[in-house]
Amino acid sequence: MLTAGAYEVPASHDGSQTFTFELWFSEHVPLSYATLRDHSISVTDAEVVKVKRMVKNENQRWTVHVAPNGNATATLTLPTTTDCEAQGAICTADGRKLSGDLTVSVLRRNDAPTGAPAIQGNAHVGQILTADTSSISDGNGVNTDTFTCTCSELMRRICRVHGPAEKHWRPRRSCGIKRQQKQDWT
Repeated sequence: MLTAGAYEVPASHDGSQTFTFELWFSEHVPLSYATLRDHSISVTDAEVVKVKRMVKNENQRWTVHVAPNGNATATLTLPTTTDCEAQGAICTADGRKLSGDLTVSVLRRNDAPTGAPAIQGNAHVGQILTADTSSISDGNGVNTDTFTCTCSELMRRICRVHGPAEKHWRPRRSCGIKRQQKQDWT
């Protein structure tokens, strides 16, 4: 049975720099680098710019170089082979076909946001605070909701925020608020 595996796959990409991963077949497959690059691998939101044999004249282990197309998740699929005569088919010399799909997905790395929430109100027990996140910018997008919180006697220095998603904020001494839990950035 002919199988394929992906190794050394990065957890994320930055949207512009080429990344690499290793593609290994369980057996030798007689195909050229150009066929593997241009016809065997199906790609979404990226481009395979180069494939290179890891060992000269061996078609079992390859390094795949991928250029992402911006902020999306780069997805590469090596589909199950159904016909060894098809362009880009992955088969052994004696006609055994790739037995299962291989999919590699590399997420877009989340850039650090810039800016800070604008806090209105006094950070005193029982007072209502409003946090406006519209001044925060993030190349990957950001939730810019405005929400309020009320400081309670029991939680003294912790405000519980009620909005689209619950978040926790902690007053920083007497001069403002510091976020305790990270905002979900997209």
